[in-house]
Formats: sequence, C-alpha cells, structure tokens
Amino acid sequence: MSTIIDDLKSRAASLKIPILYFYFGHKAESGTQMDDMLRAILVQLLYHDDPLVDHFFPLLCSTSASELKFKLKSLVEEALKTQRRCIIILDGLDACGVGEGHNRDGPKEIIEWFKNTVMPISQNEGGIIQLLVAGQRDGILDRCLAPKLAINLDNAKNHLSDIAGYVSSETSKIAKRFSLCLDEQRDLTKKVTTSSKGKIHFPSHLTPIT
Repeated sequence: MSTIIDDLKSRAASLKIPILYFYFGHKAESGTQMDDMLRAILVQLLYHDDPLVDHFFPLLCSTSASELKFKLKSLVEEALKTQRRCIIILDGLDACGVGEGHNRDGPKEIIEWFKNTVMPISQNEGGIIQLLVAGQRDGILDRCLAPKLAINLDNAKNHLSDIAGYVSSETSKIAKRFSLCLDEQRDLTKKVTTSSKGKIHFPSHLTPIT
C-alpha cells in the first residue's frame, strides 16, 4: 500500500491534490481508531492547505481537548468540503474496532459516514472525494462495498507468486529451527500456500514444544 500511496502522491503533486491516508492495523493511541483516523486526516489537510490553517487555528486554540474529541467529525467534514478534489486511502479497514469493545465505530460505520455524509457535503460544494479502501474480505467490507469498483488480489497470479515466495522463505527458517527435513519443509510450504487463500500471516514468535 505504501507503493500505491507514493505513486499517487507523485501524480497528484503537480495538480496540488491532497493524498490523505490512514492505517488501521495498530492499537488506538487515544479513544478509538476512528478518532485516530479523524485526527490524521485533519492534520494532513492542515499541512497541505495553509488557508485552512488560518481558518482552524482560532477554533482549535479555543477548544479544550475534551471538547475537541466530540467535534472531530464535524471539523473533518468542514475541512474536506473546502477541497476541490481529494483522495483518501484507508488501509486495513477490516481491523478497525477490533479489541475496542462494543458500541465502537467499525468498518461499516466509517464507510457509511463517508458515503452518506462526507461525500454528499463535498459534492454540494462542487468537490470530489475519491475513497480507496484496502482490507481483507471479512463479510462486512464485502457488503458495504459490493456496488463499488474492487480489485481482488486473492487469485491474481503475481500476488499468489509473492505469497509462495514469502511462504518458502519463512518455512525455511522454521525448518532450520525445528530441524525439519527437506520433504517436511516442502510439505509445510505447500499446505500454507494452498490454505492461505490469498491471505498470509506468520506469527512473530515460535516456541518449540518439547
């Protein structure tokens, strides 16, 4: 995803189009991951747009931290509607809300907020917001984004080749650590690659059971 972001930024630089992005694959620093996403979008917009800084500076200075938390959505909506065109990338959206308990904004709520609030407000002001969502198909994203254009990597030839290469590299480390023979290593590689279904994750720690 970083490659895509860099490519888009290089293309958009000459047109002065802001490329805003957020990765949901980490634990929320304060509040929820949606709060962190809103802060990230707002900060990136302010960094990109100097007149916007002049507009928001008095407001932010006069608002306490506790009040600001409840105004984040409206502030981002106000900031985005000033942009003629904007590209927003949400990476790992399927991980949003994981481990944050109930009544938290998850992938569905975030997508609906963009579709039903952010984008219509921007369109009413003559703006265009393009949203790129990346994540694993978890049943929620599928339904929310079903009518939209999608790129499925699961069965893409190059993607599967990358997975096979990565699995082979990782299983060689496992084979060395657990003294597996070559046939066992090949069997493990085949099983993991076949069962990955386009998705792969290796634990960062492996402990031998003796």
